[in-house]
Amino acid sequence: MDFLIDGSEDAPATLLLAHGAGAPMDASAMTAAAVAIAAAGIRVARFEFAYMAARRNGGRRPPPKAELLIGEYRAAVEALAVSTRS
Repeated sequence: MDFLIDGSEDAPATLLLAHGAGAPMDASAMTAAAVAIAAAGIRVARFEFAYMAARRNGGRRPPPKAELLIGEYRAAVEALAVSTRS
């Protein structure tokens, strides 16, 4: 899983953000929010759900219902936890 990370590795907490239904993890509004949160001392990790990542390769389908994304979100939490353990 790919993450965009803003903020210091030694921040006291990491906030995991997922994009909304209409824009990817590197959208300007999400980037601005992540940078502002990181400036306040919280590390921010952004990720994309598979349906949004597929759009980068020309696939265009509507987002699934939120409850169908829970597994992907949990996988992101686990991947982030593994990538930040010392």
